[in-house]
This record gives sequence, C-alpha cells and structure tokens, in this order.
Amino acid sequence: MMKKELISFVIPCYNSTNTISSVVDDIDKVMSKALVSYDYEIVLVNDGSPDGTTFEALKKEAIKNHKVKAINLARNFGQPSAVMAAINNAKGDYIVCGDDDGQTPFEELPKLF
Repeated sequence: MMKKELISFVIPCYNSTNTISSVVDDIDKVMSKALVSYDYEIVLVNDGSPDGTTFEALKKEAIKNHKVKAINLARNFGQPSAVMAAINNAKGDYIVCGDDDGQTPFEELPKLF
C-alpha cells in the first residue's frame, strides 16, 4: 500500500480561544469528505497571546485530535515568525497557511489540490 501524501496546515494563533476549535473542525470536515486521498496534520502556534487561555485551547485541540500539534512561543514574535515556527515543525509534502479566526475558506481547498 502506498503512503498518502501529507498536507500540513500551519495556523498562527493570537487570542484564539473562542475560534480555534471551529477552524480545526473546518479542516477536519474538508479533509474527511473532499480530500480523503491525503493525510494531514494541523500545526497550531500560540504567538504569545496575552489572553492567557489560547495555548490551553490549542492543547485541548491536540488532546482531542491526534492530527493536531500545539506549539507555544515564549512571547509575541509576530505572525510571520509564528508561521515560520509552524513550518519548521511541519512534516507535510504540502503546506497550507491559514487563519485562526475562520477567515480562511478551507472548503475551497479541493480546487487547489
């Protein structure tokens, strides 16, 4: 059996406690319906969120879903640095950058692939 190609979703997170669960759900939904020929991982990076709860929310997603990795930066480095931290921890054949607030239309992803 041939190994499936891996898509890495990299998501920089900042004050994402109330939004990240639905983002992960959106990715799971698209991958389980439209892109089943690929495997995937979701790399979430907390970019020093001052709310004090974002990294807890990311860890909760990682516990719920083995495809999720949660990374915590020591302080706020900015979105480009958080994206690079995620990319450096991604293992995918393909990398898709997304937003932590639901603004990335993951349902359009099949058109890309």
